Amino acid sequence: VLNNPEARDNIIRQLLSYAQLYELDGFNLDFENIYLKDKDAYTQFVRELMPYARQAGLKVSVSVGVPGGSDNYSLCYDHEKLSDEADYMMVMTYDQHWASSPVAGSQAQLQWVSDMLELTLEYVNPDKLLVGIPFYTRIWRDTDGVVKNVMTLGIDSTLKLLEEKDVEMVWDDESGQYYATYSEEDSIYKMWIEEKESISLKADLVNKFDLRGVAIWQLSLGNEDAWKGINESLSER
Repeated sequence: VLNNPEARDNIIRQLLSYAQLYELDGFNLDFENIYLKDKDAYTQFVRELMPYARQAGLKVSVSVGVPGGSDNYSLCYDHEKLSDEADYMMVMTYDQHWASSPVAGSQAQLQWVSDMLELTLEYVNPDKLLVGIPFYTRIWRDTDGVVKNVMTLGIDSTLKLLEEKDVEMVWDDESGQYYATYSEEDSIYKMWIEEKESISLKADLVNKFDLRGVAIWQLSLGNEDAWKGINESLSER
């Protein structure tokens, strides 16, 4: 698709039609698992879309992986050129420990998010950058040293699980999150929890780096308290 000029043109025409039909404000382009060899073709697609989007009064953001990672989820993005073309860039500062990670850990430890933002800002103007914030928590099961992500839950579902298991959350300064663990049968379950406090700290990075704002994955996994935390942090700007 990305290497076919006719296919790119077809996508652009469809996007413009849907924007008019549904009275959209714009689009978020979230192309992931791209071959490294298609890096320039993706940039060209965004470059071709933007004049039509601007003419139609539409805003376009581009989701990118953090710099310096894998070919298909990081190096496949030309962060600098994409930032030059799009209205905003949303960096996916989550899944520090991903679903198939062999090691249990936070999906978005505060210091890691801050470090990834600093890397991204080497290529992107802060006024265009949105920090990605997860509204989910990964639940890890450790059985005799073999680790597996067995659940990924939204905020309310995570808190409900803790209540059902009668587990107390303990604040972890290093991760900027509450941490919880419980045993069941022959396994230990671990989680680094996303809720109002952890999300507020990540949203406050907008102030620290003078960024454009935040982007969320995903909206349906949040709750009212999380949005209050974000609003409180951003109201300081």
